[in-house]
Amino acid sequence: MKKIVWCAAMVLAMMAVKAQAQDNAIATKRTAYYKAYGEQDSAKAIVLAKQFLKDYPMDKTDVEADAKANVQYYRIYQKLLTIPAKEMNKNVATYINELPFLSLVDFYYHSISLYLLHKIEAPASLLERSEIIIKRMPAFKTAPREYANLSKAEWDLKYERAYRDMIFTHTSLLHAVGRNAEALPFAEELNAFFKYKNASLNQEHIDILLALKKKREAHTVLENSVRNNQATPAMLDMLKANYVAKYKTEEGFDKYRETLRDEDVEAAMKEELKKEFIKKDLPAFTLYDVNGNKVSSADWKGKIVVLDFWASWCAPCKAAFPGMKMAQDRLSEQKDVAFYFIVVHEHKKGYKDDINKFIKDNNYPFTVLFDGFDDAKSSDEAAKQLNVTAIPHKMILDKEGKLRFSVISYMGSPSRLADEIVMMVNMTRE
Repeated sequence: MKKIVWCAAMVLAMMAVKAQAQDNAIATKRTAYYKAYGEQDSAKAIVLAKQFLKDYPMDKTDVEADAKANVQYYRIYQKLLTIPAKEMNKNVATYINELPFLSLVDFYYHSISLYLLHKIEAPASLLERSEIIIKRMPAFKTAPREYANLSKAEWDLKYERAYRDMIFTHTSLLHAVGRNAEALPFAEELNAFFKYKNASLNQEHIDILLALKKKREAHTVLENSVRNNQATPAMLDMLKANYVAKYKTEEGFDKYRETLRDEDVEAAMKEELKKEFIKKDLPAFTLYDVNGNKVSSADWKGKIVVLDFWASWCAPCKAAFPGMKMAQDRLSEQKDVAFYFIVVHEHKKGYKDDINKFIKDNNYPFTVLFDGFDDAKSSDEAAKQLNVTAIPHKMILDKEGKLRFSVISYMGSPSRLADEIVMMVNMTRE
């Protein structure tokens, strides 16, 4: 009996020693990880990142232990891919076959998609690294071991979402450099999934088809876009131009356009807006016009007021402006409706000059108001009073100054946004 107890004690002691050794090993690894990830000097960061991968190869790592220690290999590769920035294409080519899935997704979004959106780098250069990653992606159709906790269906969904986001940007890059024949299959693949319910994709698809002189196919995409209320101002202009070219007159165009509208889509939109319909008192607040004059909300009584809260750095805010212009144009004959575009959440000195230049360069006929007149940053006093945090944020006030709609975000369709604004104004009037 004593021997059995002694043996058991020895086993427990050995297990304890092993566990301690494992804890020490992961602690050492965690220290090396944070040293490499946190290093600010570029040259030193590269050396430390390479040494970390040499000491702790990813294909031999304990995934569960890494998760508990918050060791994330994609952050190590992030250093190797982006330093120096001018060699990102070379870096991607060097490490492509060892990059974890999350590294590909994170890098593609931050260093390709956002670079294209903000025009940080030429499309041709971005396309070079995009092609490397797109070719690599099929290797991840089977879940890598760090995602072993996901079911096949869950992994398939995660993979497809990431891949679609990538080929959306890849399609734009191919089109930007004139490789439209290569871009077209990707555009068709995307619209087979989205079913013409993405306005920016529809516009890209049409532009690619027109570049390939496929006018009939482009017109089909155009009609499907309008039918799903996912059209840009340029597409609506094109629809009208096609009609006039065919019938030699504008007469009957409005009726033709109405035949393309899907009643179910419009009814669903109205039902969604009914859920947002409210009646809430608001405090009086003060804003400033471009000349520094005070503008009081109390002076808006007797008008239905559309407020659009935005900032110069907010891409979705600015992406919504074509739709807002469409709405303002459609309601321009209703003299008791006013639109104000209110600048909030600014923290960059000289932001007002940037705002005024942007509005002028894009020929937007907007009345811009500022939440504070300090040129270094907005005070956001009105934003605080109205609880405006996330932007873009649109509000509709009735003639008594009561809040009737408060809607955050932009879903990407100029034509749908214009319809929503017009519908909200009409519901407010009723």
